[in-house]
Amino acid sequence: MHYVRLLQTFKRLEEDVLPHIQALPNLEMLSLINAYVGEKLCFSRGFIKLKHLLLCSFPVLNSIAIEKGAMPNLQVLRIGNCLELKALPQGIEFLANVERLILYYVPMQLIESVR
Repeated sequence: MHYVRLLQTFKRLEEDVLPHIQALPNLEMLSLINAYVGEKLCFSRGFIKLKHLLLCSFPVLNSIAIEKGAMPNLQVLRIGNCLELKALPQGIEFLANVERLILYYVPMQLIESVR
């Protein structure tokens, strides 16, 4: 099957969904909305063709990690309604192709860290 876009709207899973979808070979757009109740998300590998990522409505998420080699083609990163996230994702420097970082409904501390 050929995947290009995936909208993940599962309600508040307790298991990290990333290991299950990171190997989809043609995924270009991923929206995770209220999909996970954990405090940490880790993009460890995969998502080779991903260009657009939306992370929205993660009420207790306080840490995002991006390992070198993950999401090498990401162009747009949108993070919204993550009120416990006070810092940019660790490893964001590995996302060399990001053209736009969009933050909304996040703590002012996160906005200030970007400035």
